[in-house]
Amino acid sequence: MSNTLINLPFTNQSDLQTLVEHRRTSDFERAQLNVFETHQQAYNVGLTFDDLTITGMVKGKKVMHLPDKVSFDYLPGETVITAPGETMNIDFPEADRQTPTQCIALVLSKDLIIDTVHHLNQQAPLKGIEGDWKVNGDFYHLSNSRPFSESVNQLLNICFYDQTLIKDQIVNLRLREIVYRLMQTQARNMVESKYTELGNSPFAEVIKYIKNNLSEDIKIETLSAKAHMSRANFYRHFTQELGISPGTYIKNERLKKAKGLLKTTKLNIQEIAFDLGFKSASYFTTFFKNESGMTPQAFRRLDV
Repeated sequence: MSNTLINLPFTNQSDLQTLVEHRRTSDFERAQLNVFETHQQAYNVGLTFDDLTITGMVKGKKVMHLPDKVSFDYLPGETVITAPGETMNIDFPEADRQTPTQCIALVLSKDLIIDTVHHLNQQAPLKGIEGDWKVNGDFYHLSNSRPFSESVNQLLNICFYDQTLIKDQIVNLRLREIVYRLMQTQARNMVESKYTELGNSPFAEVIKYIKNNLSEDIKIETLSAKAHMSRANFYRHFTQELGISPGTYIKNERLKKAKGLLKTTKLNIQEIAFDLGFKSASYFTTFFKNESGMTPQAFRRLDV
C-alpha cells in the first residue's frame, strides 16, 4: 500500500468560490477537517489556524515558507505540522485548471492532544526512547509512514465516502489514532536523526547498528541484545514506539541505501546487491521492484 493519501473528489468548476485555496470544511467535536484546492498559479498565500494543524498533500506541489525555517517543496506522501497561530506562506508554482493542487488541513483541539498524550504515557510509556510521548515541534516536515497515512485515509473515507458512519465517537477514535501515529512517525525521525547523540536510548544503538551493518544478515536477537530487552519485548516496543516493525525498518533502510547507490555511483546491480547483503542480483532486483514499483535499472534512469 502507498504512503500517500487517497484521491479526493475535486469541486466542480462551476462551484468554485475561488481558484486559489478553495476550501471545504467538515466540523467535528474536537477537530476540523479542511480540504483546499488551487486551480491557478499563486504565490505568498497566507494560511493560519488557531490550533495545532496536521496538513497533508494529496495532489500537486506547493512551496512552503514557515517562520524561521528554510523553505521547502511540499509533495504528496508528506505531512507538515504547524503550531497554533503559525502562519504558512505558500507558493503554487505549477497549479492550473488541468493540474490543480489539493491538500488537507486537520485542525486538532488542544484537549484532544492532551488526552491522547496523557493516555499513552499512562498506558504505554516509552521504553526504547528517552522522555515521554509528545507532539514534537522540531519534526514538522515528515514523510508519511504507512500506518499514519492509513489512519488519515480512514478518516477521509468516513468524511467523503461513508456518510452513514459519521458519528462523533467513530471520528474521535480515528483522531486519537492519527495523533498516536503522528507521534510514532516523529519519534522515528528523531531517533534516526539523532541516534549518534542519544546515548541512553536503547533504540538509538539499534538504529546505529542497522545502518552500519546493512550488508550483514541482521538478526532480531542481535538487535534485542543491543537494546537490552528480550526478543519479544524488543519487537513489541520497537513497533509500538516507532510505528514500524524491525524487519520492515531494515528493509526500508536497504531500499534507501540502494536508491542512493544507484543515483550516486556507477556500481553495477550485482555489486550493489552484495553491498546490501543480497545473495544475488536477481533477488535484489525482485526486492527493489516489489518495494518501489520499478527495477533498479529503471530507477537509475529516472531524472530525480
